[in-house]
Amino acid sequence: MKKEVFCKNYYKLGFDSFLYAVVLMLLFSLKGYSQCSVPVGCATTDLSNFGSNSNTNAATIEYDNYISSFHSSLVRSTTGLKVWGEKMANDGVTAVLSPLSINATNFPALGTSIPLKGALGSSFNGNIQGIVLSTDGLYAWGVGGIVLDASITSSSTFQKITIGGNATGLPIGITPADIKMLFATSRTLALTTCSGAVWVLSQDDTARGMGDSYLGSTGNATTWYRVTTTAVGNPYLTNVVACRGSAGNLMALRSDGSVYVWGRNVYLGDNTAAVYVQSRATQMVLPVGVAPKMIGSTNATTDSGATFYVLATDGKLFALGRNTNHQLGNWSATESFTWVRPRYNSSAGPFMDNILWISPQEHDESFPAINVINANYNLFAFGSNKENMIGGPTLYTDPVIPNGLTTADLILSVETGGHTSMVVKQCNAKFGYVGHRINGSMADGTTNDAYEPAYTFNTAALEICGVESGLTIQPKIPGINGSYSNYCSVPSIELETTPAGGTLSLVSGPATLAANTLSFTGAGSVTVKYVVASLCNGTNEVLKTFTVVPNSLAATPSTTPTLCINTALTSITHSTTGVTGIGTATGLPTGVTASFASNTITISGTPTASGVFNYSIPLIGDCGTATATGTITVTANNTVTTPSTTPTLCINTALTSITHSTTGATGIGTATGLPTGITASFASNTITISGTPTAAGVFNYSIPLTGGCGAIVATGTITVTANNTVTTPSTTPTLCINTALTSITHSTTGATGIGTATGLPTGVTASFASNTITISGTPTAAGVFNYSIPLTGGCGAIVATGTITVTANNTVTTPSTTPTLCINTALTSITHSTTGATGIGTATGLPTGVTASFASNTITISGTPTAAGVFNYSIPLTGGCGAIVATGTITVTALPTLSIDDVTVSEANVNANFTVSLNNAVSCPVSFVVSTINGTATSPIDFTAINNVTYIIPPGDTFIQVSVPILSDNVLEGDEDYIVNISSATNATILDSDGKGIINENPSSNATVSIVKTTDGVEPATDGLFTVSLNNPVSTPTTVTYTVSGTATA
Repeated sequence: MKKEVFCKNYYKLGFDSFLYAVVLMLLFSLKGYSQCSVPVGCATTDLSNFGSNSNTNAATIEYDNYISSFHSSLVRSTTGLKVWGEKMANDGVTAVLSPLSINATNFPALGTSIPLKGALGSSFNGNIQGIVLSTDGLYAWGVGGIVLDASITSSSTFQKITIGGNATGLPIGITPADIKMLFATSRTLALTTCSGAVWVLSQDDTARGMGDSYLGSTGNATTWYRVTTTAVGNPYLTNVVACRGSAGNLMALRSDGSVYVWGRNVYLGDNTAAVYVQSRATQMVLPVGVAPKMIGSTNATTDSGATFYVLATDGKLFALGRNTNHQLGNWSATESFTWVRPRYNSSAGPFMDNILWISPQEHDESFPAINVINANYNLFAFGSNKENMIGGPTLYTDPVIPNGLTTADLILSVETGGHTSMVVKQCNAKFGYVGHRINGSMADGTTNDAYEPAYTFNTAALEICGVESGLTIQPKIPGINGSYSNYCSVPSIELETTPAGGTLSLVSGPATLAANTLSFTGAGSVTVKYVVASLCNGTNEVLKTFTVVPNSLAATPSTTPTLCINTALTSITHSTTGVTGIGTATGLPTGVTASFASNTITISGTPTASGVFNYSIPLIGDCGTATATGTITVTANNTVTTPSTTPTLCINTALTSITHSTTGATGIGTATGLPTGITASFASNTITISGTPTAAGVFNYSIPLTGGCGAIVATGTITVTANNTVTTPSTTPTLCINTALTSITHSTTGATGIGTATGLPTGVTASFASNTITISGTPTAAGVFNYSIPLTGGCGAIVATGTITVTANNTVTTPSTTPTLCINTALTSITHSTTGATGIGTATGLPTGVTASFASNTITISGTPTAAGVFNYSIPLTGGCGAIVATGTITVTALPTLSIDDVTVSEANVNANFTVSLNNAVSCPVSFVVSTINGTATSPIDFTAINNVTYIIPPGDTFIQVSVPILSDNVLEGDEDYIVNISSATNATILDSDGKGIINENPSSNATVSIVKTTDGVEPATDGLFTVSLNNPVSTPTTVTYTVSGTATA
């Protein structure tokens, strides 16, 4: 039979420490649940089934009252979950040097939630992540990515996590109360539910147990997956009571004793090599007849083969798999494909057949090792001894009692961490520690970096659930309000004592004790004592005091008041005895409550309901059934109805009477807020308001009721509308016809619209919106328009008035003349009469030399054109309205050319008529001077001279004749010529200035030659003479040619 071992010696700790422990236990007994229990969870939860004193019920083994990863630890103590070590502070960075409670004070994100379970996972030095399951879900802190995928947490700080959209962080449909086991290792978090399902959240594909592997993956690291098996159809793995594992692998123990495994490089126990990829749970082959109590595994890395352990209910230990660090415990380093038996002493030593508890290094991905406790409460360790982590003599250690311990040391529990091992030893309040210490990992209050090759107990005192070392006296049933210290005097209670084997006695007080049954005989203080002979030399005892409460009593009320509703109640009190509180009061008026303090019930408040209230207040938290009773009479307040009407009327109009009906009141006080001219009167429970208001406004009146209860006031509203108002126009414009009017506005009050406007110019209209009359449009008629616009709605006959002056467009007449004149001839002024304009702009189209001027509403165009052409001019009017332009045409004729022709006449003519002609007619007279110039013909012989005689061609004519008188001289002269010269032309240019006159010789003046013989010649000496003569004189020598003929010869 297994023996129970407890630490019972507190002499070494001193009486103060002992007293502190007793008080601490008593304090926790006052809570609704012990810190070695949880408020929610599986019905089979037994947190005491832990360590060397655990039983063989595999379904209730509590693996995780003590968890250690690399340099960090988490325990479930009698005062709740605690942590210490590397990066365990709320910020996930700072080390915690002494045990620190996981509560809202130290980890604020928890708020009001209650921590239930904890887990740690690590990946060698400095890489640690913690997980806490609380009543509202999962929390995490530390280095992201070590257990949970880095995307799940936002920082290293302790924080609530959401997974898959579920704010609890749990699988959909799973609540914190459903979780039986929370297990973490490097890169993986596994949940075992009360119903036996396993859910995995892992960064290692094969560890998810749903078919993922490096060969093909449909899952991810941020989704929970329920583990399936390799059975046909891949059903879910069910009926699991424990799920453990190590880096890269997980194993599960089912309620029927079968064990399943999955992950990477796992062994099945069937004498085959490690399975590199086992993506779904498959059943392991166990030794024949083995009924497992505990399971576990350890591993060096994710990619190396794991080592698996099964502890049978009969104490036999089995190991399987990788053995490079001697972790199989069979005194070799050879891998085993089948289950082997660890041995004491040597490879031929006795099998480990008496093991009570195992603790493989399962939370860190490095250094495979295991610690076990046997039936003698001795600790043995084997496997990796990296940095003295198991206190062994060599780096790889076969089973050995670690340094610093002997067979005399009785070990109650052990936890193997990634770099350390820790134990609870009988008679030591502080835990033992071996291995690398750093950053508070030893909970000794220091950050010292050193190696502890042998167990040291210079750590911190802890009471770990399941291995508590203190004495306790605990009633089996709670007393008043769940307390285990306060009871009524009526019942008897059964006391449980630990450890067993001691003596229980009554010390004092009104009670009797028979064996473990304590019966109270009256009110008062009862003390019992439990004494145990210590296994650690000496005797220990513990005292427990019970407070026995008498039956509850309540005195009559201090007063039975009558008061008005909504009036503060003068407090009513009931003195009590044996009362710790009160229940829900009934019968109190609304607004009045009952409170309890210092054995007194106080009834206070302001009643908001009227009537006679018979109240009853149950007394609770004490013994017996009692009630405090009394009566409060509350008189209702006066009442007044809303007004019969809420009128709106015009000023100076008689008000139709307003009435308010009242109850309770006997009259009215001075009314306030009524408009001038209106009064209030009271008769027959009715307030009447009447009169003619002489002031405008919204009048919120108040008429206080007098008599009865309450400060009740009749209220209402009378709206007296003032006469409409309208402002003067925003502008009194003068604008041009057909020009958009800048809107004229009149602001109004009271009016709701306008009637028909009169007097507005055509094209302009009036509109109404938002209390504003707007006059707009484009006037198409000119004049002065005095308009009127009547307001509609509201009060009074109000009219908006104003004036709009619309100026007609400027006018201009056609030109007084449309002249045609010669170039360089002074223009007879052209005039245009205008109206409206004040001037003219720049004239265009006028001939050069001609300008326009403005005066006295007349445009005058004058000047001498120096350019010829047809000039269509434009002269814009300025000032006044409209884009009006004066237009007309001036035709300026260019200078014509003047020519004289040549004339040939006979000497017998009287005159030679020369034609002086223009190339075209002009509108102005053309003058020129004529003179004759002698040629062969001379004046006064041949013609009569003309000397500087002026000739004029009238306007419109194109020629004139100049006559030169011709003289006949009867002298044979031949044809003669002379010149008629024109010069000094005006209004024309001379193209041909000389007309040539030719006078043909008169035929009657022609000379004839005759020859007459004058003397005959005589030969030989005398010549014959002939006379040649002309009948008319000639002007030039005449040559006569003669011929001699006849018979004579020369």
